[in-house]
Amino acid sequence: MVKFEYAEIEIVIGNAVSSSTKCFLTLFHADKHEFREGEFGKVMAEMGENGWELVGATARTSVGLLGNFKIDYIFKRVKE
Repeated sequence: MVKFEYAEIEIVIGNAVSSSTKCFLTLFHADKHEFREGEFGKVMAEMGENGWELVGATARTSVGLLGNFKIDYIFKRVKE
């Protein structure tokens, strides 16, 4: 039976106060999650080099004056 592991890249794009952009990587494991912050382009390149396949993407905005725009990229790869 084929088993998969999953990961998410979340991009947070500034708001009315800040124009910064941040990139967060989460690797999901049954017993824990690993979190890392990095540069979007580098993180995406690493995902491809390490065999991750993009399987979905969503976009949303946070509510309120200081709301951010967020994009989530969902990846999977065959678990070794």
